[in-house]
Amino acid sequence: MKQTSLSQSSDFQSHLPILNRVRVVLVRTSHSGNLGAVARAMKNMGLSDLVLVSPQCELNAEAEARASGAQDVLHSLKVRESLESAIEDCHWVVGTSARSRHIPWPKVTPKSAAAMMIQMLNDSAGLANDGVDAYSTKVGQNEDVRRCALVFGQESTGLTNEHLALCHAHLYIPANPEYSSLNLATAVQVISYELRMHALAIAQRANAQKTPALKTPALKTQSPTADEDVEYKEPSELDEGGALQMLQGLEALEKTWGVVWDQPLASQQEIQALFDHLEEVLISLDFLNPDNPRLLMTRFRRLFLRSILDKTEVNMLRGMLSLMQKRLKDKPLKGSGEG
Repeated sequence: MKQTSLSQSSDFQSHLPILNRVRVVLVRTSHSGNLGAVARAMKNMGLSDLVLVSPQCELNAEAEARASGAQDVLHSLKVRESLESAIEDCHWVVGTSARSRHIPWPKVTPKSAAAMMIQMLNDSAGLANDGVDAYSTKVGQNEDVRRCALVFGQESTGLTNEHLALCHAHLYIPANPEYSSLNLATAVQVISYELRMHALAIAQRANAQKTPALKTPALKTQSPTADEDVEYKEPSELDEGGALQMLQGLEALEKTWGVVWDQPLASQQEIQALFDHLEEVLISLDFLNPDNPRLLMTRFRRLFLRSILDKTEVNMLRGMLSLMQKRLKDKPLKGSGEG
């Protein structure tokens, strides 16, 4: 007897709330049609959290038409004045960039970024341990419910260096180097697809653990409108579609930290407060010259973002900085000199 593929079941698709924790942020988008096209690309892959930063266009008839059935995503979007406010409650942020920058930054592909995001979001709610049905309940109970963000720049210029410095990693799509310019909605679609594939893979694994008799489905190349049952096969037979490699990649990723983390991750708002506090102290110490800051704070930002700090670590660092400020107030520096 054949079973319906989990990826084709509408009931199963409703069990991917993990994707609701991925935010798509568009910075200074200039074409209304792209807003609708992005909303459609997101809904195709099960994403719904859309935020605009200082949009240079309006939600008009063209945007509505390009949304083509995804008007709910379009109508529920939020508008923010700055990228900082758009990502303040996020815990891992990836900015898209097709160009090399002066200061190297951790670089990821759509596949590796999706794997990291889904695993990070999954760890916070324990989906792999308790099965997909428990995810929504845990989201409501667990303070360590993480959010991730994908940030896209203006169509003509992309993200600025200042925007990219707010991100933990920079994402590039390895397109044809002779013609690498992608439409905004196309870029969103490529990355959203990888997110969905990883979310499905990890949910299928969780469901298999919850129901041992259910085998992992074999993926088949088929038209988007095909409506047919898919036979379940042993995982060793999962070559087509790369499902086995994806599962192996997720298992390898789990070993990055080796354990479920004991503290909630710090949000971008908390990280930014740490950077502001650090800059204030460094100026007081004469280590940072505000008139000639060079790239010192950018390098500190890269250092801490690469570490993916948790809330306790941020509190430790800020406690140390506060004590330094107290000591400086009690006993001001006699000399000065930038380090």
